[in-house]
Amino acid sequence: MEFDGNKAAVITIVTGIIGLIINVNVAVALRKCRQFGYAFGMLCFSQTISNIGNCTAFIFMAGVMTLVYVSVPHWP
Repeated sequence: MEFDGNKAAVITIVTGIIGLIINVNVAVALRKCRQFGYAFGMLCFSQTISNIGNCTAFIFMAGVMTLVYVSVPHWP
């Protein structure tokens, strides 16, 4: 089976967008819910923000680089 970069890029971008939408909704819900206003809520909110950054990196870096096939230089 041959590697298809376009399919891999589309799967990566769609998965990243779904994760981004879910994590933004979780962040909004955590900020609105008063029970999560303490240490555990701040920990969950911090993890959600880092997940948003990770999904954004996958959308704009991994997905787009695979889609346009940007060659990354190999360092010996």
